Amino acid sequence: FLVAPAGVTPVFAASPYGGGALSLDGARAAGAEPFVFATQEHFNYADFTLAAWVKVTDFAACGSRAGVVTCPVAGRFRPAVGPSASLADDWYDFGYWLGLSNASGAADVFHAQAEIGNGPFLLRHTTAQRAVTLQPDRWHFVAATFSSSRFSGENFGELTVCVDGSCVSEDVMSTDILGYHPTDTFKVGGVNGRPEYAMVGLIDEIYLCDWPMSRVELYEHYIGYFRVDPSLTVSVAPVLEDVSARRALLLTGAANKPTVPGSFQWGIVAPPGVGLTEDMTYGTLDAPAIRIRPNILQPGFAYTFELCAEAPVAATGAIERACGRTAVRVAPRPRIGSFTCAT
Repeated sequence: FLVAPAGVTPVFAASPYGGGALSLDGARAAGAEPFVFATQEHFNYADFTLAAWVKVTDFAACGSRAGVVTCPVAGRFRPAVGPSASLADDWYDFGYWLGLSNASGAADVFHAQAEIGNGPFLLRHTTAQRAVTLQPDRWHFVAATFSSSRFSGENFGELTVCVDGSCVSEDVMSTDILGYHPTDTFKVGGVNGRPEYAMVGLIDEIYLCDWPMSRVELYEHYIGYFRVDPSLTVSVAPVLEDVSARRALLLTGAANKPTVPGSFQWGIVAPPGVGLTEDMTYGTLDAPAIRIRPNILQPGFAYTFELCAEAPVAATGAIERACGRTAVRVAPRPRIGSFTCAT
């Protein structure tokens, strides 16, 4: 389905995930844009799942606009021109895309983010996975899903962004599905209407579905590639939302290569100021699995747990360190009802 613009020859590089990864360097022929695009299939889905493995050596080499650096992965998205445009369609955003950007942090801090829109019916919504900072010259699994109100049965949809199996979701206040600009195509490494945005890096194993996969399904897809990752990677299994504070919580993780004995270490990174100690668990914090005691987590709070580990690099013997995270939302206390008194 994908072809290169006229005058551009696709370049492929070695990939640990099978076959060759598409190597994009931002170069373009005269009048061409630095990405490949779809010609026979437009992928204009109402809901979607989009995932890929990406590796960027220098994020700053990607295209920028108004000081925001963006490394597009893929999608079919058309950002708004603005109210000065002569066509009403150009006043709004349409479609979906997944990319890497420093828009949500410091200039040198990059996160995965996704954006969606459907004109005035679904105003542009952006979600970024700020809990995981992307590392240069390292493979990352990035994914995004949109579940419209037709799946939730409520008056809103949900946009989810994941990095290396760790996900964050936000409600999208619209009862509509995705919509598209009629002249756009699905692009890899670029964004419609933003020729200055250009991926400079490797993209492999692009995965696209016309339905929103669950967090568990995304994690299973990610973990299928886990053992072949060339770098040390630590993964934490996702936890079902709305766990009960009155019950013990089991957290499990794993590393993709032999670790330094005793180097596993659990912690809590959110909310700020909340720590994790051994007396809050059954056991120790230096194991790949722990159980949090009942009545430790506070009802109604959202927590982010982190598991880190260390392993020797085979070629040099140096020690590398990696961490994985998972989000846990604790159910609020049940309410019997509201009572009033009057005299």
